[in-house]
Amino acid sequence: MPYTLPRSLRDAIHQPEVIVGRTAAACVHPVAAWRVLPMSWRVLVLTVYTVSSYVAVLGALVALNP
Repeated sequence: MPYTLPRSLRDAIHQPEVIVGRTAAACVHPVAAWRVLPMSWRVLVLTVYTVSSYVAVLGALVALNP
């Protein structure tokens, strides 16, 4: 059964503070976020983690290159 938000939360999801809060929660607790986020958000979380790890490793390699 897919997870559905209560009506009040579905209406509030487009407010900037809700978006920032949910994004921060997904970054801090990715396993919990993975369970409750819809598939499109799961893809977004996975993409953000992949891109950020790529940028971090690339930055470290560039910084350590003599």
